[in-house]
Amino acid sequence: MSFGTWAKSNWLILVLSGVAVVAAPTGYYFSGKMHAKLVKDQQAKAQKDLNDFTSYQVTYSLPSVKKPDQKLYEIEAPLNKKLIDFFQVRRDSLKGESAKVGSEAVRLNEGEGARKRVPMEQGVFPKYRPGDKQVRQDAMRRAFHSTAHQALMARVGAGAPPAPGRVGDELKQAQDTLRAAMLSQSGVQQLSTEQEASIKEKLLASRLNSYRRQATTLSFYAGMNSFPDIPAFESAIKEPTLAKMWDWQMRYWIADDVFTAIGLANSQRTREDPEGVAGSAIKRVLKFVVQTSEYGDVSDELPVLDGTETPPTAANPVPLDPAASITGRRSRPDNQFYDVRTCELELVVAPHRLPVFFDSLVRTNFMTVLKIDLEEYNPVDDLKEGYYYGDEHVVKAVIRIETLWLRAWTVPYMPESVKRAMMVLEEKPAEVVPTGDGTEGTNTGG
Repeated sequence: MSFGTWAKSNWLILVLSGVAVVAAPTGYYFSGKMHAKLVKDQQAKAQKDLNDFTSYQVTYSLPSVKKPDQKLYEIEAPLNKKLIDFFQVRRDSLKGESAKVGSEAVRLNEGEGARKRVPMEQGVFPKYRPGDKQVRQDAMRRAFHSTAHQALMARVGAGAPPAPGRVGDELKQAQDTLRAAMLSQSGVQQLSTEQEASIKEKLLASRLNSYRRQATTLSFYAGMNSFPDIPAFESAIKEPTLAKMWDWQMRYWIADDVFTAIGLANSQRTREDPEGVAGSAIKRVLKFVVQTSEYGDVSDELPVLDGTETPPTAANPVPLDPAASITGRRSRPDNQFYDVRTCELELVVAPHRLPVFFDSLVRTNFMTVLKIDLEEYNPVDDLKEGYYYGDEHVVKAVIRIETLWLRAWTVPYMPESVKRAMMVLEEKPAEVVPTGDGTEGTNTGG
């Protein structure tokens, strides 16, 4: 075959070969210009990125431990490794301090050692052991309506004036002794008016001495009659629900804190102060009542949800409500961190010593005075009943106190019905799932 004939049949190969030969030097020319332009463009972009980076301002800040929604310190500056490292160290330190504060708060609220708060009766919360219901109900009824509060009174040094019957017997014996002695000395059958008046005066002094002696053995006057909302054991609910008993338990813990604070305040005295009630800041507890709970009448049977309930969210920090009280704290569905219960206390108190009592409340637990009313008080009528307050001026004080209870330690004790009523959120345990290698892993829902 001649070349001409072959060329006619394969003209495309010849055309492409020619293009390739011609394109070689042309490609070198254009690729050089494109490379220079590409380098220039990339250098300009890199320079711009560098300028943007070096001039970029960021905010460095440290949060406040006391007010998490506020900044303790804040500055604007360029990105800088030393600044980043410095603020990271400080933030880690603040986290550590915050964690320590949190653990200390729980320790104070829950108590420790002899003051560690545990249920009045074991085996009740959060639910009974099988077949144990009746026994535990009876034990809780007796503890709350009788023994627990009596033991509390004994621990803080509270008690009653001498029993009228005992004082009457002592005075009758003293009267007989005095009368016999005077008749023997005078040699007559009947005492004179002056002698009768003298005996009466001595008996009055003897009665007062009896009241004084009893007062020296006490820190303050209080007893079961100081708790008007706690009926006698015989009148207590025969088959209380778990929710009702949890309410009893909370009431007792609140009483324990408040009365412990009274005892602490009364222990703050000088050498010049007389012994017992006469030298105490708080002389007598007239009445102590705890706010009614929102779950006390809840049935042990969990209600069936109809799907319209709005689940709470664990907001952080918990929003305060100025309309609730001077602190703004209250129990609410989006407050998953603590519960609020208030109580009212009526006292006979030396008014100038009230600051000592307020300080003792804070030292005992998370308690805040919301309101106080003072009024004049005449102790003469109380003295007739055996209540001896000493020589200090006293007033009647009506004090409303807010108490806080951290759920970090109370929730494990709560019955399920109480959790449902208070919309308590709990972390679900991790789900155990099989893995490909035959071991087990966890699924937290993430």
